[in-house]
Amino acid sequence: MSLVKLALEHDLPGFTEATHLRVARGARNAAERLAVRGKLRLRQDVLRGGLGQRVANAWRADVYPRSASIQTHGPAVFIHSKAPKIVRAFSRATTIRSANGVYLAIPTDNTPRRGRRLATPVEVEAMFNQDLVFRPGRGGQMLAFVSAMRTKSGKGFRKAAKRRAKDGRENEMVLMFVMVRQVRLRKRLDTQRIFDELGREWPTVLGQELTTALAAGSN
Repeated sequence: MSLVKLALEHDLPGFTEATHLRVARGARNAAERLAVRGKLRLRQDVLRGGLGQRVANAWRADVYPRSASIQTHGPAVFIHSKAPKIVRAFSRATTIRSANGVYLAIPTDNTPRRGRRLATPVEVEAMFNQDLVFRPGRGGQMLAFVSAMRTKSGKGFRKAAKRRAKDGRENEMVLMFVMVRQVRLRKRLDTQRIFDELGREWPTVLGQELTTALAAGSN
């Protein structure tokens, strides 16, 4: 009877609530650890694949609920890329063909930019006020040129103009695009392997953080 009385005199609701909060804190810490781990691995994978820092930085990792003040035993980790088409294209060997079944236009170093991206063939024709001139290349390729003048800096080309001709600059045929039937992309990313690894590591990470959180509460 004395043991029953001792148990009833304890603050069981308070103990239960404190334990809930410690478990929630441990689960949140585990989710945040896994999110950081996953984001770093995926960004490193992109850099190893030679796709550059911008594509690497496109990987994001979010923990839900967004607010850590919301106590839950089941937080969710959402890892995603803001460049999903690039990730999908290089996560496996892929053959890309033109949507209309004709040619794909591969820009050259001469292709001008439109904001952050390179101009399309239609945009180049509008910028230089002329149609592209096509000439046969190797292996069934077609080469697309415009007649243009080099800029004063020598770093680009502009459409022909009398004021540019006065500087001694002459029109020249400038290669803008290499037109191909299809492009074969080799696999550069190991995205699925990394996600599989994270899934296998989650129980261990969760167990470590729960142990730490519960131990802290017992001190």
